[in-house]
Amino acid sequence: MVLLNTHIFLLLCSFCQAYKFLFYQISFSPSHVRFVNSLVDVLVEDGHTVDILNVNINPNKKCEFSRNVRRVFEVRLAEGETSHFLKMAHDSSFEGDQTHDIERLSKTNNQFCKALLNDSELIATLKFQNYDSGFVSLYTFCPFGLFHLIDVKPTFGYTSVTIPSIVPFIWRTPAPPSYVFNAVRSPGVPATDTTLYQRLQIFLYQTWLDHVHLPKVVSDQTEMFRGKQGADFPSLDSLASQMAMYFVNSDNVADHARPITHKISYIGGIQASTVHQLEKKFSDILSSAAKGTVLFSFGSLTKTSSVPKNVIRNFLNAFSRFPDYKFIWKYDDDEVDFFKNHSNVFPSKWVPQNDLLHSGKIAAFITHAGQNSYIEACHAGVPMIAVPLFLDQHHNAAAVLSKNLGVKLDRLALTEEAIIDTLEEVLNNPKYTQNAKEMSKAIRTRPFSPKEVFLKNVKYTVENPKVGDHFQLPSVHLPLWQLRICGDGCPLLDASNDDQKKVVRNIRFVCAPENEGMILWKCVAKGNISIWQNDPNKRVSRFWAHSFYTFDTSKRMKRFKFTLGEIRNVLKFPITALNLEANISHLEVTVIDISNEKNQLIRDPSDAVAIRVEDEKVLWLSKSVLSLESEYFRAMFNSDFNEKITGSYSTRDFDSTEFLHFLSIVHDLDTEITKSSVQFLLLMGDFYGCRKVIARCEEALKNGIDGVSSTNAIKLASRYGLFSLLVEAVKATSVEQLKIIVKKHEHVNLCTAARELILERLSCA
Repeated sequence: MVLLNTHIFLLLCSFCQAYKFLFYQISFSPSHVRFVNSLVDVLVEDGHTVDILNVNINPNKKCEFSRNVRRVFEVRLAEGETSHFLKMAHDSSFEGDQTHDIERLSKTNNQFCKALLNDSELIATLKFQNYDSGFVSLYTFCPFGLFHLIDVKPTFGYTSVTIPSIVPFIWRTPAPPSYVFNAVRSPGVPATDTTLYQRLQIFLYQTWLDHVHLPKVVSDQTEMFRGKQGADFPSLDSLASQMAMYFVNSDNVADHARPITHKISYIGGIQASTVHQLEKKFSDILSSAAKGTVLFSFGSLTKTSSVPKNVIRNFLNAFSRFPDYKFIWKYDDDEVDFFKNHSNVFPSKWVPQNDLLHSGKIAAFITHAGQNSYIEACHAGVPMIAVPLFLDQHHNAAAVLSKNLGVKLDRLALTEEAIIDTLEEVLNNPKYTQNAKEMSKAIRTRPFSPKEVFLKNVKYTVENPKVGDHFQLPSVHLPLWQLRICGDGCPLLDASNDDQKKVVRNIRFVCAPENEGMILWKCVAKGNISIWQNDPNKRVSRFWAHSFYTFDTSKRMKRFKFTLGEIRNVLKFPITALNLEANISHLEVTVIDISNEKNQLIRDPSDAVAIRVEDEKVLWLSKSVLSLESEYFRAMFNSDFNEKITGSYSTRDFDSTEFLHFLSIVHDLDTEITKSSVQFLLLMGDFYGCRKVIARCEEALKNGIDGVSSTNAIKLASRYGLFSLLVEAVKATSVEQLKIIVKKHEHVNLCTAARELILERLSCA
């Protein structure tokens, strides 16, 4: 009998395939770790093995992973190096602006990616494990390079927050900025309630993100891998696009509606399914409340000690106006003297948030609207007072408003009166409780649980590795012009002729200084290039001349192409092999090392000025040149500003790459202005009062910049007062396109002159 049972057990095991998974986990806070723990537990309970590669970008928070994790590997920074994440605004969320969070986060990811690639022993150890599949904490591109390096596939993505902008960027899914807001830069209100100024901000930010920031992150991290693995290493965005599926810690009922692909699965609430019995001290508080209890928490990342004292007093004074309610406040500070005269307020360093929310006795939840808190409240059917502090919390606060689940408090206006008003609204208006309960029912009665969605999709995909290919959108493979402009409607532009493809050949010339530091450079090269097939006397020749420069978008290598029309009368078809010959007859190189305080831009020591850029690099420049070309620097050098007194000058919000681009124009070095650079160059020209940079951008736009349509030129001309360009751009735009602009009411966002020009042209059409 025992033998029979053993055989049955072995037979059953033969039908159960166990897999080995590696998670690339970027740990921001304990809530992010708790989410990945829930995924790990589901997999391990199903018989699989899970390891974690932990990228702890926030060393102030301890990462406590599930006991089900077999092994935790750590990516460590070099000794003495500090995570850039610590410079973010988490300890000052109640004052000031937080517009640099996304850039600091990217710098942090680059920092840890570099540390990972420098740890060859760790990479070798991971490769030796022979993982069946990998999971990527989808906030950066580095893990896709790692998984390619150690041959882990298929790959899955996951985030503990709602869908970030990196997802539509990777898969080129539609994300119209008119109603799909960036998860970490949401205006905090529903799309239907945004102002004209907010819409303009959203559009410009998303444009910058898609065409400047994310491509730069891809380029930077790809170059890190190529520096270690060779120039043939694939681009990380192409590796990322091969991701088979992505799991988002959000619920499609509770989140904002948006276009998605087959590869996206919602598993919000995978943590919130288990409810435990409350400790006596909490159950006593709930039972003693005459009308109910209000739960108050700013989450695990924001310390109560960072809340201004006047804000704490405002909350306590407001709570005292509701004596029939009890208030449980997650308060991690040791200083509790504030609470002595407030008998209906109970501070606690730890609260069983999910258990309290599901107790049925919580009348309202004052929350920072973090992802887990928002999902737990929706699952429990508790109305909310959202006080978003940073990043995706504004996105969730907007969902609270759009779905009528509660109200919102501005973190910068937490007055006693405002707190009282919101409490009265939520506690006395039954619509919020009713809507919250309906939301809870919709979530709890969905056809499949988050656990089922996650586990079944993972197993299905690992067992069928090509599923991700079948789910892939064609947009991933389309060139930008076809994706954004023509679709299938431009057959005349389709260079698909097989013979033409065969005859295009490239010759590359490298012209760049060896120094990769803070330099400006220009290289003028001239010569001849020719090709032939069999007879050297029958060749096609061309004179060429080109200027290479600091910001050559072809990465300091220029391609010269021979087209079908140039060679059809000389070479015979079909083309089998081509011979190529090239020479350089003239070469002139200028290199300026602006990290050297004695560089050739500076006339004498009194003319030298040190400018510190955002990434802490120091540039030595000519005070006289900057004063001549920039109203901003002229004022800085000649007026009694604090910068002149201290002798410390900075580029404000611009990093070294952007400022170098700006300087290359100021110093009359050739520089190509592209779709990705024209926006920040115009912004810098306007900010620094530099007419030369603005004029150079205007000239480039008039001549045409690849990827910048005439309608985009109209918008740029309107914003920066480029009236000559505005006239030409309106003339260059078809009447049909102008009608679309008016029909969509986009013209109301333009300046008066632009609106009048558009309407005048339409009236004459």
